[in-house]
Amino acid sequence: FTFAVPPFQKPDENTHFYRTVALSEGQFFCRASKNNNKEKVISIPRKFYELPQLFHTEEMKFNSSRKFTLNLFDLNKIQSMESSEELEVNAPNCISSYFIGFIPNTIGFLLAAPIDNLLIKFYFGRVAGFLFFVLAFWYSLKIIPKPFHLILYLYGALPMVLHQVTSYSYDVVLLSMVPVVFSFLVKAYAERATSLRDFLFYHLSILLLILAKPLSVPFVFLHLLFPVSKITGDRKRFYKLNIIFFVLDIVINLFFLTR
Repeated sequence: FTFAVPPFQKPDENTHFYRTVALSEGQFFCRASKNNNKEKVISIPRKFYELPQLFHTEEMKFNSSRKFTLNLFDLNKIQSMESSEELEVNAPNCISSYFIGFIPNTIGFLLAAPIDNLLIKFYFGRVAGFLFFVLAFWYSLKIIPKPFHLILYLYGALPMVLHQVTSYSYDVVLLSMVPVVFSFLVKAYAERATSLRDFLFYHLSILLLILAKPLSVPFVFLHLLFPVSKITGDRKRFYKLNIIFFVLDIVINLFFLTR
């Protein structure tokens, strides 16, 4: 899924690639266009803007008769794209996604910064997204009781999950946090008692999941599912913390939506 699927042939990968490039240059939020205040834009070097066009991304989209050939991997053409002129690029996914979801891809992209090869930079971003998923999945297996491991393996083996976590997408963080949240919740209900550490990490995982994609806001109600009765200590305090996390998630999302 990382290497066999051609560049920019995954859902909205070209626009997500632009967001990653912008984030690598310190643009955490989109800004209003100079020509139209209602339009959200980012600024990226021309060579990165033109890279998806070199692979005929838009021409192949929804067109089953067009096939991706190895001739498109013309390294001479790719290497000749050296323009660093900054372009304003329309970013339609500014409202539907926050920069949090692009951090794993951005880390990989930045690690490849010293390498003077656009394709290698591109694949470094894909690989970094997949490694983030692998780490989250491994962490989930450490949390959840062994009888429930099979459920995680089935989730991790889903083709659509693997397709998305190996792409440039906010789904990398979203789909990586799903097994973590699930594991903490199952562990809390399966064991006789749970710890304050699990309680806090559970809520932080939900926060990350929601910040990856605003449409995940309904998951905020997961905060209220944690079995507080299994935590030793002042239970009233933990019930209050549940509500605080619930409200905090909503406030943070409102903050990001107004940026």
